[in-house]
Amino acid sequence: CANEMNDVCVAGLLPECVPTDYVYYYEETYCKFASCIISERNYWDCECEAYRNYCNLYYMYAESQAACEVADCCDNTQEGDDRASCIPIT
Repeated sequence: CANEMNDVCVAGLLPECVPTDYVYYYEETYCKFASCIISERNYWDCECEAYRNYCNLYYMYAESQAACEVADCCDNTQEGDDRASCIPIT
C-alpha cells in the first residue's frame, strides 16, 4: 500500500484520513516510509529510516527506547540487506 499512502500524503489528504492530533505523526513516519519504498530503495534501509524517524520524533518518551535501539543498530550496520538483522520480527 506504499503507493496509496504516498498518494494520500502528497495530496495533503491526511487530515481527511486520520484524527488531527495524528497528522504530524503520520507525516513524519508513515509518509516518509511510503516515499522511501516507492523510490525503490532497499526495504531494510527504509525500515531503518522509519525507526530513526520515530526515535527522533519521540526520543523523550520511554516508549521510544526500543525504536531508538533499532535505529542505533541500523546506524552501525552497512546499508542494505544486512540491516534486516536489526529489525525485530513482529
